[in-house]
Amino acid sequence: MKIIPRLFLKLMNYEVFDEFVKFIITMLTGNVNFPVTNPTLADVQTKSDAYHAIVIICKDGNGNKVQRQQRKQLRDELHTMITDLAYDVATRSLGDLAIYLTSGFDYKRPRVPAGDLTAPGNNRLAYTENSGELVNRHNKVNGALLYVVMVGITAVPPEVSATAMLASGPAPGPTPGQDWWIAGVSSSTKFTITGLTPGTMYYTRCLAIGSGGDKIGPWSSVVGKMAV
Repeated sequence: MKIIPRLFLKLMNYEVFDEFVKFIITMLTGNVNFPVTNPTLADVQTKSDAYHAIVIICKDGNGNKVQRQQRKQLRDELHTMITDLAYDVATRSLGDLAIYLTSGFDYKRPRVPAGDLTAPGNNRLAYTENSGELVNRHNKVNGALLYVVMVGITAVPPEVSATAMLASGPAPGPTPGQDWWIAGVSSSTKFTITGLTPGTMYYTRCLAIGSGGDKIGPWSSVVGKMAV
């Protein structure tokens, strides 16, 4: 399988891009699948630290003209590095999608026949006004009736049989000792996850269930965010 990275970097504002870069660094740090990358994680981290610092200075319309120009220049440089990094890990994955997804990057999915469900795109996490909560959002999937949201405390989720899920139905709530569990089922593309431990990194993915209840789509990409 040829893996082609799917990036939405140009659609991200300065702060969201900053968070995304930090997420990718987290996913690749200590990742046994990618002990070496080009560009190196050290170089990406250095550029990310510089970018993060100037984003903080310019946040909420602050910063002078020179600082805002510096922010744009650093973003452009980091944009190039992250794009190169995505294609590098895709090459190093040797066509193994499971390995590639541990990098945190999304991928371009092959076209599917009409009527088949696709994976929810642009899966992402955001904070709420309450401590211990995260909001999972994703794009709408044509033909979907419900969305299943799975949450975990490890970057690599377990394999879950779609057939078994259809047969038993997704049961919300964690099973003791498990690193991943079904957070819940919703008809909305927005789902609030509650009861999280501040300071803990959480990861999510989601899938769509068809309008007839007899079809289930593939999992979305995995995203992560630290609860506060």
